[in-house]
Amino acid sequence: MARIEFRLTDEEKELIADNAESASLSVSDYIRHRALKKPIRNRESDKIVREIIVLYQSVQDSTIGSDALMQRLEQLIVVVTER
Repeated sequence: MARIEFRLTDEEKELIADNAESASLSVSDYIRHRALKKPIRNRESDKIVREIIVLYQSVQDSTIGSDALMQRLEQLIVVVTER
């Protein structure tokens, strides 16, 4: 396996490490995914998508009222737009 070394600031290193952790990847895997333009799945995004699916199914099954649905969707929108 080949090895590549490069220089970066402490802040850049910390940001890369934080992003890798958020994506549940090692730093090497995170850099490899970014460099090769492979998709990176985010645990938090996956949780939000699953919750949206549950909310949608609850509406279909009429087990959740529209007020509760709208309130939760608004909360999810805030989380997503803060990213």
